[in-house]
Amino acid sequence: MHTRHPAVPAVFALLFVFACAKSPDAPPTHGEALNVVAGAGLSDTIQATPSPGLVVEVRGPTGQPESGLTVIFEACPVSDDYYTCSPTLLAPTLDVPFAQTASTTTDENGRTVVRMRMGTLAGPASVRITAPLYSLGVSAAFTVLPGAAVAVRAVLGDTTVDLGGSFTARAGVVDRAGNLRSDPVTFEATSPALQVSGTGSVSGVAIGRAYVRVRGTVGGITGTDSLGITVVPKARLVYMSAWGQPAPPAPGGYAELYLESLAGGAARVVGAGVVSSPAWSPTGDRIAYFEFTSGDPLLLIGDTVGAASAAWTPGVTWPNGPEYSRDGRWIYFYGYSINGKQVFRVHPDATGLEALQGPTEDGGYPSPSPDGTRFAYTTDRNLLVKTLATGHVDTLVIATSFVSHTRWSPDGNWIAYIEDYSRAIGLVRPDGSGQRHIAASVDHGLTWSPDSKWLLGVDSSRLVLVDATAGTIYPLTTPGYEPAWHP
Repeated sequence: MHTRHPAVPAVFALLFVFACAKSPDAPPTHGEALNVVAGAGLSDTIQATPSPGLVVEVRGPTGQPESGLTVIFEACPVSDDYYTCSPTLLAPTLDVPFAQTASTTTDENGRTVVRMRMGTLAGPASVRITAPLYSLGVSAAFTVLPGAAVAVRAVLGDTTVDLGGSFTARAGVVDRAGNLRSDPVTFEATSPALQVSGTGSVSGVAIGRAYVRVRGTVGGITGTDSLGITVVPKARLVYMSAWGQPAPPAPGGYAELYLESLAGGAARVVGAGVVSSPAWSPTGDRIAYFEFTSGDPLLLIGDTVGAASAAWTPGVTWPNGPEYSRDGRWIYFYGYSINGKQVFRVHPDATGLEALQGPTEDGGYPSPSPDGTRFAYTTDRNLLVKTLATGHVDTLVIATSFVSHTRWSPDGNWIAYIEDYSRAIGLVRPDGSGQRHIAASVDHGLTWSPDSKWLLGVDSSRLVLVDATAGTIYPLTTPGYEPAWHP
């Protein structure tokens, strides 16, 4: 699942440990010491200013208190995420504004104090304290507690869960900063697609869209909120990251390929650079895709950990839209030759490159039939099927706008496509009968589930699950384009 949430409040009392991202300091070689006298291990609510603050003492080589020494206090972030980080703020005196760092000087007793103001993110926090002259450093840890109750809220946004999977709903009574409190609440599932326990443990029991309602009391008044959940089939997919919205863990990624479960989470890069149009091999251990950051755009074949090699297509440029044949012997794609845009195929070992259309034919977005005897493709506003043995072509669809992303269903019964103008998914049987539209607002990619019951598409840069029979669209939380469902 794709979730972002603050840390859970917890008792946290760790004193005098080396922490944060810095390396541990060397231990003193004589009698030098830096000790926290007061303020460590305490607990207080968000934005509180506990008294007296952090009091520390510095002793010199002789073991005696040292006066006039600089001591630096640094608030350690409670999260690596800039948008959820809420460190404790510090100030050396009453007339100095709070900040993330503070510098003070020890008095005649070798002591100094810094004021603290708790952050807005409940949970464990710490302050790093150093005496640079003697290379001494310690950390003082404490706990930020939630503030007063203000509302009932689902802290976790809309999410997805695998069929048969579960997670704990982060919802309940919150303070003014959105931190969950321990006040009692009740949970209720609004659909048989979900089961929810009294503690908020949610399980997906049927594919579909449902909500969990949380109810609690604040100031004697009952409040409610709800969490939207899409229950999805267990599946593995590869997809192109949304432009300018790289999925984790690739900072600054740009149109890369990511591999993760349909429910989301634990995404990893399997194709770097500017790449698109991924397609799984039947065995699920190889991925064909189009790469266009090099000098010559290439058809690449990679594994599931990021290694890839080129399937050379001499005489054919921009080899795009690959799809494996059911037996894995061929990769169908379209590209540009001296005859224009046409459909080709090549063996995965880059041998046997073959044009599947004559010099005057045009074609794109090929999809082979499961039995390997035909392939569907598009030409501008038409969807066609060609028989390989005879070269016979049947026109199945004449649309009102450009047709793209042709995909033959694994059971062989349907051919799906996208009409670009209406952004609708179309379905037609291989003999041209049964044409219908099953959904709108879908573009930038289409793929079937292995059982031919579901389609995966894209709506406004986010993946959506589509019921191929009912046409119902279920929103997912993954941003991306051109998904490919593991066969």
